[in-house]
Amino acid sequence: MNKRMEVIEKEKIFVWGIVSVILLMAFSKNSPIYLTNNWVDANAFMTMGKGMMQGLVPYKDLFEQKGPLLYLIYGLSSLINSKEFTGIYIVECIGMTINLVFCFKILKLYLSEKSSFLLTLFFPVLLLNDQFFRQGGSAEELSIPLLMLLLYSVMKTIKISSESLHFSKWIYLWQGLSVSMIFFIKFTLLGPWVGFYLFIFIYLIVKKETKELATLIVYSAIGLFIGILPWLSYFLLNDAIADFFNVYLFINSNAYNASSVNLIERFSFILQVVIENMKENWITLLLVFPGWVIIPVFQEISKKSSHRLFLFVISLSTLFFTYIGMKSYEYYFLFFMPFGVVGLVMLGKISSFLINEAKRILDFKSTILFPWAFIVSFLLIFGYNGNLQESLYFPNNSTFGTKGTEEKRTAQKLFAEYMLMEKTNPTLLNFGFLDGGFYLAADILPSEYYFELQNLEYSVFPDNYDGQIQAIEEGRVDFVVVETDPKQQEEYFDQLGLTENYQAVMTHNQTCDERERMYWLFEQKR
Repeated sequence: MNKRMEVIEKEKIFVWGIVSVILLMAFSKNSPIYLTNNWVDANAFMTMGKGMMQGLVPYKDLFEQKGPLLYLIYGLSSLINSKEFTGIYIVECIGMTINLVFCFKILKLYLSEKSSFLLTLFFPVLLLNDQFFRQGGSAEELSIPLLMLLLYSVMKTIKISSESLHFSKWIYLWQGLSVSMIFFIKFTLLGPWVGFYLFIFIYLIVKKETKELATLIVYSAIGLFIGILPWLSYFLLNDAIADFFNVYLFINSNAYNASSVNLIERFSFILQVVIENMKENWITLLLVFPGWVIIPVFQEISKKSSHRLFLFVISLSTLFFTYIGMKSYEYYFLFFMPFGVVGLVMLGKISSFLINEAKRILDFKSTILFPWAFIVSFLLIFGYNGNLQESLYFPNNSTFGTKGTEEKRTAQKLFAEYMLMEKTNPTLLNFGFLDGGFYLAADILPSEYYFELQNLEYSVFPDNYDGQIQAIEEGRVDFVVVETDPKQQEEYFDQLGLTENYQAVMTHNQTCDERERMYWLFEQKR
C-alpha cells in the first residue's frame, strides 16, 4: 500500500513538472522560444553570475545590489549556455514544480484530492501574471519555493494541532537554513520568516514552553549557521568581507530606506501599494485579496483564533519588509501572491456547495475536467501575460526592431557581431542604464567595476555615475553602449564627453517594457 502511494505521489510530481515546463516555455522569456530575456535585472544577475564563474567577486570586482546566492544560481545556469538563459529556464521549471507540489499539499489539507488537483492548476495564474512576474527570473520568483515550504509547514501545523504550536526540529532547522538562503538572495524578502519567528517566539514565552523554545533556537541557529558559513568563508578568502557589508548591507539600507518616515507613514504606503495592485489586477482583487483578509476569521484554516493570527502575521510581515524601503516596483508584489492559496481554499469550499447541483448539467469526469482546467488556466495566464507575443512565434514583434526595413535581430545580437568582428577580446561599458544584455550577447565579462548604472539617486551614491564617466574620459574600454529616447540626436553625447574618445558606429531601435528605445554603439577612435 505504501509503495502504491509513493508511485501515485511520484506521478503527481511528474504531472506538476510537465505543467511547469509547458507554462514556463510559453510565458517565461528565459525559455528557448524567446530570442533572449530583455529584462535588465535578469541580465545584470547573469553578468554577475558569469563573473563569479570566472573568478570575479561580487561587490569587490563588480558593483551590483542583490545577494550573492542569486548570482551563484545565475552563474551555475550559465554553464549550460553562456549566451542564453536556458539554465535559468530549467531552474524556473524546478521552482514552479515545487510551488505546485506544495500548493497541492496545502489544498489537500482542506479539500478533496480531486478538488485540490483541479484548483492547483489555477495557481500558476497567480504566479505568472506579468504585471508582477515580468519577463521571468526575478529574485522574488526564485524565492517563492522557500515561501511555499514555509506556508505548508505552518498551515499543516495549525490545521492539525488544536493546542500548542509545535514544529519538528527538522522544520526549525530548514527554516533557519531558509533564512540564510533568502538573506543571500534579497534580504527584504525575509518578511515571512521574521513574522514566523517573532510570533512563535512570543507565543512560546507566553505559554512558558521553555523546552520547545530551546528546540526552536538551537535547530534554527544550526540551519542558519549552515547557510551562512560558506558565504562567510567565500568573502573572507577573497578579502571581500568589507565590500560585502558596504555594498549589500550599508549602501542598500541607506539608498532605499526612508529613515525619516514613521511607522504610520510606512503602513499607509503599504496599504496604498496593496490597493493599487488590487485595482489594476482582477486576479488579485477576486482571489488574493479576499483570501488574505479572511485569514483571521476563516475557521477552515484553524479552529483557534491565535493560530489564524499566526498565519496573518506572517502575511503582514511579508508586505511590511517587502516595502520597508518605501519603494514600489511592480514585481515586488509577486512575493505576496502565494498567499492566494488561501483564496483557492476559500474558492474550493464555496464550490463544494454548488457541485451537487452542477453535476446535473456538467461533466465532472477527471479525463475531461483536468485538461479543461489546464486549458482555462493557460488562457487566463495568456490574458495577463503578454510575453508570448514577444516570442519567436511572433517574428514581427517590436522587441526585435521598430523599423520595417530592419533585419529581425536585436540590438544586442547586431552589436555583438560587430564588436567580435572588430576586436578579438573586446571590452565594453553599458553606460547610463541597467544591464541591457549586451555583455551576454557578446559573451563579454565587464572590465569596469561600475559595469551598469544602478537605480540609485546621484545625490545618494554619485560614485556609480562618476565611475562610468571616468572610464569614458580615460578611454578604458573599446566599446560603449548607450540607451536613449528614439528622437535623441548625436549632439547629445558631446555634453557627456563621449565623443571625445568615441564615435557612433551603429544604432538600432526596438522596444523593451512596451517603450521604444534607441541603442547606440560607440567605438573608441583609432
